[in-house]
Amino acid sequence: MRTGVRFVLFNTAIKLVPLVLLIVAGLFVVNRDFLTISEWPDVPSFGAGALILFFAFAGAESGLNASGEIANPVRTVPRGVALGMSGILLIYLGLQTVAQGVLGPELAKNADAPLAAVARAVLGEWGGGLLFAASVMSIFATLSGDILGAPRVVFASARDGHLPAFLAKVHHRYKTPFASIVFFAALIAALAISGTFRFLAVVASGSILLVYLGVSLSVIRLRRRDGPPPPGSFALPWGHLIPALSCAVVIWLLIQLTRAEAIGLATLAGVSVLLYAVRTQVRR
Repeated sequence: MRTGVRFVLFNTAIKLVPLVLLIVAGLFVVNRDFLTISEWPDVPSFGAGALILFFAFAGAESGLNASGEIANPVRTVPRGVALGMSGILLIYLGLQTVAQGVLGPELAKNADAPLAAVARAVLGEWGGGLLFAASVMSIFATLSGDILGAPRVVFASARDGHLPAFLAKVHHRYKTPFASIVFFAALIAALAISGTFRFLAVVASGSILLVYLGVSLSVIRLRRRDGPPPPGSFALPWGHLIPALSCAVVIWLLIQLTRAEAIGLATLAGVSVLLYAVRTQVRR
């Protein structure tokens, strides 16, 4: 686990350096006229864009997946999630400002690789190659982080009897859930091969939105049943306000799904419920 964390930190640092360089250098050549909003998008376009954008912010909860292997998770995880999300938001705002401020109307013509086009305009031809390499590194870093954290959920589910028992096997030497890691990697590879990025991104966003909705509702339920968290634990302020607003935002985002995307998400949720029901019946 410790080696995996170091590997993820190394990959993350490598992918962030070119992005920070682009933001700092780009701010000196931004054309402020390009940052003026001349026309606001209509509600359907805004909703569809927000649903895709949500994919870029999902994943902060991954730190919870390995909380059983984190020292003092009650204190560490909330701070890590808050700092991580704040840092990501600042980087995204900086990149969008530089991209729009440098390319202006030309930004829409470079939809396939906008940051590479910005880097070429700001840093020269070598900048485009640098951002291309950073993009590859970013994908690799994301996958390495996913494979480090997400299989822990598969392992815990199998350990608790919700998934087949073989997925709870732990390596005798490395003490890692190797069976769930191999299973997770194979499943993600199959999903990646099966569809386009946009469709998979929307289905991924929709599925995690359902999880967020469940978490928000559970906060309200647990607060009513058990009262506020014990002293020293992280506690959301303002009572039920934040989880209630979260539920409203999640429902609004889910409404933005197209018919095909909604069917894909419903199929995924239905298969998951069916597998859980079969597993429960077999256990009985």
